[in-house]
Amino acid sequence: MRIASTLLALGLLGCGARSALVTGSDDGAVPDGSLDAGIRDGGFDAGPDSPPPSFEVACSEAVMTTPGVPVEVSARVVRGEMIAGEWVVDELPPGSGPAEIVDPTSLTTSVVPPERGRYAFRFVALSVDGTEASCVAEVFSVDGPPIASCPGDEVVARVGEPVSVTGAGFDDEGPVAFAWRVQRQPSGARASLDGEDMATVTLRGDTAGVYVLELTVTDARGESDRCNASVRLTAPPVIECPSEPILAPTRQPVTVSLPVSDDTEVVGHAWEMTSKPPRSAATLRRRDQPRAVFTPDRQGPYELVYTATDSDGLSSSCTVTVVGTPTPPTVMCPEVVETPPLSTVSVTATATDDGDTLRYRWQLVSRESGSAAAPPTPRNADTTEFTPDIAGEYLLRVTVTDDDGESASCETLVEALVDEGLRVEMFWNTDDTDMDVHLAHPRATRWFSDDDCYYANCDEGSRLNWGGPGTADDPRLDIDDTNGFGPENINIDDPELGVYTVGVHAFAGRGDVTVRIYCGGSSTEPEAEFGATPIGPRRRGRDFWRVADVAILAGGRCTVTERRSSAGGPDIISDSAAMTTR
Repeated sequence: MRIASTLLALGLLGCGARSALVTGSDDGAVPDGSLDAGIRDGGFDAGPDSPPPSFEVACSEAVMTTPGVPVEVSARVVRGEMIAGEWVVDELPPGSGPAEIVDPTSLTTSVVPPERGRYAFRFVALSVDGTEASCVAEVFSVDGPPIASCPGDEVVARVGEPVSVTGAGFDDEGPVAFAWRVQRQPSGARASLDGEDMATVTLRGDTAGVYVLELTVTDARGESDRCNASVRLTAPPVIECPSEPILAPTRQPVTVSLPVSDDTEVVGHAWEMTSKPPRSAATLRRRDQPRAVFTPDRQGPYELVYTATDSDGLSSSCTVTVVGTPTPPTVMCPEVVETPPLSTVSVTATATDDGDTLRYRWQLVSRESGSAAAPPTPRNADTTEFTPDIAGEYLLRVTVTDDDGESASCETLVEALVDEGLRVEMFWNTDDTDMDVHLAHPRATRWFSDDDCYYANCDEGSRLNWGGPGTADDPRLDIDDTNGFGPENINIDDPELGVYTVGVHAFAGRGDVTVRIYCGGSSTEPEAEFGATPIGPRRRGRDFWRVADVAILAGGRCTVTERRSSAGGPDIISDSAAMTTR
């Protein structure tokens, strides 16, 4: 019965699932593909931890014959119970006709190779539980010169380790002589052979790459045949590890890449950070890439271990030290802070650094012309306070210095915005003098009365009541500066409609006075500015400068008209005249 029929019959009877074919294995002396491969014991080696197969067969060793002469091959059951088996032709020499198998279903049979060359006959067996197993018997048909046989697969070993290569030779008249030589080797390599005149030769090479060994077999008549065996010696990847630390500024990403070469191909990359400075929170990115990226956040050494793995599974490692070097602090503060004049604002700077100690220094870089605002306080903390005294722009700068003396700065523009319906600011240029700002109500007929807001009746302790219920239309004097420079400011949140008049009294001393008038909504730019105008003592009394009329119109609009004297200059009268007229 043919084995194919038997397999079909057992499958129909439900004999169980079939396993993959179990092929014969060699005894370790000859690589797979050589004369003796897979025919010594038919064993199956799936690794030291794998259970042995439940069903095994083994074929006889290689035999020699001449074309047309039968030769015996055999198979045996190593493990399990066989119920059917069959010999089939597995391989023929190029150009050969069909080989005869005398009794295909017998464990021992005769085969007849028709031509010269190598023949392979496979015995396929079936066990009682439906498992298949097979083995291969080799037959060399020799007629005339000998036949040399080398391993068909590349032999792979590590550089520096001895590697054995087994060949074979057959002749129809008896033994053959063996001769091995190194036919080709990597450039610059040094190779040596041990046992050049034996079937098995030992190669030692000091360079990774492919070595080609040539085997020559010679018979008693001096005829010969040759074959080649390929041996590849492998080595782990070669990493160019830096001899000096890599310096990298802190708080900036750094990319670490090491040159690596291999005799095959580097297929795996692995990075690991094994140590870092205290309190560092740095972590690696792209850990499985050729390049590692991380940001050193603290000064000091960071140790990285790079491992490269090639296609042979061999690995090399290198330890790289990256030293985080000092960098200036990173400082951030608000770009713009808006506030009304005389309102204290808090400004906070945020700083980060690679060290532990930071020192802050705040400065008032510039202030609005006419302002006497004091510098921000405290000056040495991350948060400071500042009070603009008149409308306009003020520039604050904070400088942060770290442990290494590295500094960085940022600036905040404080915009003092006028949001009152009417605001008058006055300042002058002399010390130890006293100028007073006045604002007359539309119904006022003279200065220095309760219809005139000035230091005597309009400061925080004595507020005037100028209109309807509430205080929105009442004036207030926020500063009375008696010893020089000013400023002095009068504000009305929601003034009544009508024409107000602004005046300045030279109470004591002489100075050049400037007046700014804001009306009609929030702004850092005045509606009008007058001066600097010199005023001071007179022969009888002191100067009183009638600066301008301010018309408060419907819809939050306003107009400002300068007061001029009959001669076309500033409208300056005596304070005694001001007490009787507006």
